[in-house]
Amino acid sequence: MIITVRNNTGTYRTDRDFLEIITEIQTEYLSGTDPDTVFGKMLKLIQDVTESEFGVIAGFASPISTDNPKAVIHSANLATHDCSKVKSGRAADFDLSTFGVLEDSIRQASTTNELVIENTVRSKAHSEPMPISARSYKSMMCIPLSDGPNLIGFIALANRRGGYRVSLRDYIQPIIATTAALVRSERLYQERLDARALLIQEKERAENANRAKSNFLSSMSHDLRTPLNAILGFSEILQGEYFGSLGSQKNKEYVELIQSSGKSLLSYVDRLLAFDAIEQENYTLNVAQTDIIELFGEFCSTVKEKAAALDINIECQTPATAVMAECDPRAIMRVLNNLSANALKFTPPNGTITLTLDEAPEADIRFTVADTGPGFSEAALEGFGMPFSAEDAFVADEQKGFGIGLAECKRLIELHGGNLEALEEAQSGATVSATIPTKHDALEQV
Repeated sequence: MIITVRNNTGTYRTDRDFLEIITEIQTEYLSGTDPDTVFGKMLKLIQDVTESEFGVIAGFASPISTDNPKAVIHSANLATHDCSKVKSGRAADFDLSTFGVLEDSIRQASTTNELVIENTVRSKAHSEPMPISARSYKSMMCIPLSDGPNLIGFIALANRRGGYRVSLRDYIQPIIATTAALVRSERLYQERLDARALLIQEKERAENANRAKSNFLSSMSHDLRTPLNAILGFSEILQGEYFGSLGSQKNKEYVELIQSSGKSLLSYVDRLLAFDAIEQENYTLNVAQTDIIELFGEFCSTVKEKAAALDINIECQTPATAVMAECDPRAIMRVLNNLSANALKFTPPNGTITLTLDEAPEADIRFTVADTGPGFSEAALEGFGMPFSAEDAFVADEQKGFGIGLAECKRLIELHGGNLEALEEAQSGATVSATIPTKHDALEQV
C-alpha cells in the first residue's frame, strides 16, 4: 500500500520516503536535540502521512491510574479551547478532559490498549467557549503506544478526509514503533530525574540528621561534663576525707562507687565526642615513623594485666624481625584497645585470647585479635562496623556493647588506608583483623 500526500512541506510517495525521515528524527533525538523539536517533527510526519488535520503524541504518567490517567504531552496540534495549555505542557500531567472531544476515545484506548476509530464524531459540551478560529472534529483515531505488555502513551489523530481505517494504522506501524520508543525513552529519563531528586532529598535529610546529631553531642558535652566534673571533684574530696572522716566502711564504698561510675560515664561522653569528630572528618592523623613491635608489646602487656583479673589466658605472637610503619600510634593503640576490650568482655574464664602481629602481602601490617568466646551473631556480621549498632557486641545478648567501638576502629583503620574485617569460623569464637599499609603514600589524612 502506498499513500501519496501533498502538502507545503513536500510529498511522501513511498515507504522509503517516510522511513528516511524516521531515521533522521531518531538521529536527532540520539544526538541530543531538544525533545520538543523531535516530537514536533514526528507529529508533523504522522499528520502528513495520515492526512490528519489535528494530532497529539502523549505518554501516560507513571504509574498509570486506571480511574483517572494523567497524560504527559510531548507534542500537540489540537482544536480544543485549551490547546495553548496543551502545547506548553510537556513534562506536566493533564487530565484526559484536556483533550475535549477526544477524551472518550483516548480513555477507551487506554482502558483496552486497542485501536479506537470513530468516523462520526458526536459533539461534546465544553466548559469554556470554543475560540472562533477553532475547528470541529469530524473523525478521529487513537493509537495506543506500548512497551511490551505495558501501555505507555498514545497517538490521537483527527479530521482525515474520508475517515480512518485499520489498514492506515498498519501502514504507519514503523512510525508508531519509533514514537513508542521515543515516549519510552522520555519516560525512563523522567523516572531517572525523579529518582535523582529523591536521592538528593534523602541525602539532604541524612545530612540534616547528622548535623542535628553533632549539635546534640556538642550540647551533651557541656550539659554532662559540667555536672560530672562536679560529681567527680566532690567525690574525690570525700574519698580523701579532707574535711573529716567518712565514718563507716559503707560510706567509703559508696564514695568509691560514685567515683568509678562518674569516670565510666565521663569516658562514654569522651568516646562519643571523639567518634563524632572522626565521623565528621574532623580527626587528623598524627603520622610518624613507628616501631610497631614496640607498640604491640606495650599493648600486649596492658591486655595481660586486665586478662589476669578475669582468669583469661593471653597469647601474643609477633614477628622476629623489626617492623616499622608510618602511622598514628595513638590511633592504632586505640583500635587495639577497643578490639581487646570486646574480646575480654565475651571470652569466658579460662578462655584464650590470641593477639597476633604479622606482615601481610603487599607490604601491609596486620593486627589480629581472636578469642574463644561465643563469636559474632549473623546480625553482628551484617552490621559489622556500623555505628550505634547493638551488634557492636557478639552473640551474648546480655552483654551489649556501647555501639561505637567497632565503628570507631573501622573508621580509624580506613583513615590509614587500611581495612577492618571480621573473620568467623563455626564454633571457634570471633576473630577481627585490622590491616594497614606501611608507607605514608597510602595514608588518608583528613
